[in-house]
Amino acid sequence: MATYAISDIHGNWKRYKAFRRTLGFDDRVYVIGDVIDKGKDGIDILVDMINDGRFIILMGSHEHLMHSYLKAARNGDWDVASCYEDLWLSANGGNDTYGQYCSLSSHLKAQIDGLFENMLDIIPDVIVNGRHFCLVHSAPGRHDGRKALNDERIVIAGHAAMLHHGRPGEIRFNADRIEDATYIGIDGGCAYGSKGTSMIALRLDDLTPFYFSD
Repeated sequence: MATYAISDIHGNWKRYKAFRRTLGFDDRVYVIGDVIDKGKDGIDILVDMINDGRFIILMGSHEHLMHSYLKAARNGDWDVASCYEDLWLSANGGNDTYGQYCSLSSHLKAQIDGLFENMLDIIPDVIVNGRHFCLVHSAPGRHDGRKALNDERIVIAGHAAMLHHGRPGEIRFNADRIEDATYIGIDGGCAYGSKGTSMIALRLDDLTPFYFSD
């Protein structure tokens, strides 16, 4: 059994499926948000994850936008829905996601809605091989070697694409060696398309990163 953390797939079915093919039957995968938007297959990926018991999905910024819009629309709060519609569909690449969602059966829509209602924002303490991890979609990165938290937990986060921090598509961390890091960022820039980006899977058992590119 292995334990992985992934983040910021952004609807890239090809990279997601390439990673999924590497999984063992009893592996566990923590998905640290932003499965959807930008790419066109986010809903298909979410449905696949829901039907596969190996995936534990946390709320990302894009899931928050979608959930907020759908919830406001269901409640008839059109002022709020309109704000989130502009922010999600127009500004953050949600059009394909929304189109996919609207084409789902009522059963699958209910599955997605239920997933959003019960999503966690953070898993504060996951223990793998004696290491303690705090898993969260967005967290301030500490690049000077100091602790990200006031204890021994290692923060694993996505949200901040590698395109803006060093070499594109690569993992980043706040130490000379990943084994000494207290903050590890695993957003490989899928939101920005194919060139120079990747989907990163970090195996928490031994802190080995795996890269999935086109």
